[in-house]
Amino acid sequence: MKRGTWVVALSVAVACSLVQPRAQADTAVEALSETGGAVRPWARGVSEQNQRRANELVQEGNALIKESFFAQAVAKYREALEHWDHPGVHYNLALALLTLDEPVATHRHLSEAMKYGAAPIGQDKHDYAEKYLALLNQQVVHVQVRCQEPGAEVRLDGQLLFRAPGEFSGLVRRGEHSLTASKAGYETTQVSRMMEAGEPVVLELRLFRPEELLVEERRYPLWIPITVSATGLALVGAGAFASYSSQRSYDRFDRAISDDPGCSFGCVPDDDVARHLERGNLLRTLSVVGYAAGGATLAAGIALWVFDKKDTRRVTPEELQDLAVLPLLGPGTVGVAGTARF
Repeated sequence: MKRGTWVVALSVAVACSLVQPRAQADTAVEALSETGGAVRPWARGVSEQNQRRANELVQEGNALIKESFFAQAVAKYREALEHWDHPGVHYNLALALLTLDEPVATHRHLSEAMKYGAAPIGQDKHDYAEKYLALLNQQVVHVQVRCQEPGAEVRLDGQLLFRAPGEFSGLVRRGEHSLTASKAGYETTQVSRMMEAGEPVVLELRLFRPEELLVEERRYPLWIPITVSATGLALVGAGAFASYSSQRSYDRFDRAISDDPGCSFGCVPDDDVARHLERGNLLRTLSVVGYAAGGATLAAGIALWVFDKKDTRRVTPEELQDLAVLPLLGPGTVGVAGTARF
């Protein structure tokens, strides 16, 4: 869905609501509710003078909306909020922002409009705000960004979020965004990624000094010379065992001949005795093969250790990452998220 398409979707929702004569939820709040001495949280601590001024500004903003001067209406509603933080003002401001393709600000003010339930704005507008939010949730992404390096500046799409140590938690428009963390004496860490609605993003940015980005690498992984050397030792060991076993077979053959009186001056050994000689010959051959193959393999393994020179390579901060599990807190979301640390 391209940028701005959400406005079309919401406009369709507005059009559908207009065919329902019983509800005018898509229209602005005409006047802010009077306190009348009742205890209402949204009016607590607000003077009558500020309430009157806020009402005047709301009327001016409503008149501008009717003339389609939405940007000017936004300014009026924001000024009204300085006098009275009333859910009705937030609702009207959200309607104006909706036409200006500002889904994040619209989401924020609709949420504020629903803060105290339906009482300050009416049930129809409260229900309508819920429908708007459901559509807006398809256009925004909840993002948490953390950085613990003191003095580092963390930016989102070039706009400063905070100076570390600290964190940012809020909504951004769905789409591709760029996050950077920078500090004098450190390499800038930059992360660019596509952020999709419904997929909370949690990132912890880390900074590295230039020398920390120089890593030593060998031509071959460490396990290769270890494996080759271990194989050579195993073959040499097998050759030694075969040599020992062959000698024991020769010893058995010699004892069998010496214990046979008929072989004092030479004889042809029977099959059982001859097997000792044959087994000794076979094992001796295997021992020679084991020594030769094992020695060559062990020599190759040692050569890999000795002649495999270390190379120094410069990596990017993005390559030096590991996993982290961070608490995930946001609108309608509580839990943990497995994330990549950069």
